[in-house]
Amino acid sequence: MLEIIVSVFLGACWIFSLIGIRKYVANTTLMAPWIWAIAASIAVFSVTLFVNAVDNIADAGAPLLHYLAAIATCCPVVALLGAKKPQSRAWQWIVGALWIVLSLPALTAITFTHTNLQLGGVWTSLLWILILLPVGNYLSTRYFFPALLAATAQIFLFVDCGSISLWGAASLVSEYSVVSPTATALFLALFATLTAGYMTPKQSHLFKGGDQTTNLWMEFSQLYGLLWSRRVADRAEKLLDQSGIPVRVGPSHFYAQKKDGTRQPILGDELPPEVAVTLKNLLLRFVSQHWIDAMTSRAVSTRKSMQESRAD
Repeated sequence: MLEIIVSVFLGACWIFSLIGIRKYVANTTLMAPWIWAIAASIAVFSVTLFVNAVDNIADAGAPLLHYLAAIATCCPVVALLGAKKPQSRAWQWIVGALWIVLSLPALTAITFTHTNLQLGGVWTSLLWILILLPVGNYLSTRYFFPALLAATAQIFLFVDCGSISLWGAASLVSEYSVVSPTATALFLALFATLTAGYMTPKQSHLFKGGDQTTNLWMEFSQLYGLLWSRRVADRAEKLLDQSGIPVRVGPSHFYAQKKDGTRQPILGDELPPEVAVTLKNLLLRFVSQHWIDAMTSRAVSTRKSMQESRAD
């Protein structure tokens, strides 16, 4: 009974916390990973509730159902890999196809009436890559800790269904934990979502200083991580080089490329206007004009208020 109460509470809180962070990804292509995250949370919550409520399924099909729900948590990161318009919509078919492919071991076990998953080394390696990919993507951003928590939650989910052994540590987790590994995973997933929402600044507090272009780029880099921010930065540098503007795009600043190869940070007032135009055109492949306008308008109002407070 305690297991059911804990799982229902944590699962419901996780789903509602994901709904609460929708405002942070609205008007961006991150809506697709968010939708997959909602689907994954519902799948994990439903399977956990069903397995705990039905006693005769606990020993037979529980690991298979837990595995089918656990692989759903890998879909958001795959959706992130295709988060660029116009192919972002068609990419979701690939995400769904991956979910079906990853479910083949469970479907095979059901077909041949096995109760144990039979995953090879290649299959397990693929799961580890999908688990650790978000951690590496958000390594240098404010979302590193939530990504680490989410990866740990996924590990607990896969441990509970027997698809990841952790070299014998899984048995220790199951033996000495107060609740099941799945309930622990629900808690970690909830904690990760709440932490990500807390670390995302409100738009009115996004811009403490600096120019609009720099702050806009910083926020995009934080939201999309290293995978997309580096690709956008490389594309922006090539376009600017073609225009004769030797500007390099860093994680949080813009730099002037000197002849000797050194880089000098460019202050906001010294940034060429072509940089802002080029960057905004590239960002429109990921975010809407409304998102850009909202960010820049907040920057203008914040800078004016800061100047007025200094004048007083």
